[in-house]
Amino acid sequence: REAILDAFKKRHCYGANDNIILDVRCGQHMMGDIFEHSGKPTLDLTVVGTDPIARISIVRGVGKEVPRYVHDIGPDQKEVKLSWTDQDPAVGQESYYYVRVEQRRPEGGYGALAWASPMWITCKP
Repeated sequence: REAILDAFKKRHCYGANDNIILDVRCGQHMMGDIFEHSGKPTLDLTVVGTDPIARISIVRGVGKEVPRYVHDIGPDQKEVKLSWTDQDPAVGQESYYYVRVEQRRPEGGYGALAWASPMWITCKP
């Protein structure tokens, strides 16, 4: 119980409305962390769904700008591991990144969803 409460306090968690596994990391850091990074950040994702994953989206927000989708992939697989590098990070500004997952329904269309806690990353030159 203490470990679960600690994870919530550190934001090392995600939300899902099905038994979806979602793990998002950047180097030694995981979803929910606030940190500085030298160079371009690479997000490593692991997703395991109960149905095929229809869409994985990476969203980035910088300062008070409206967050935007910076990467989308439609793997159509139940298990996905991928790495994505932000080729144009906002150097010197804190940005947040989060991942959104949509499963495909067996009968077609979109089904269950999952959202990772954001990572707040300040990229240094």
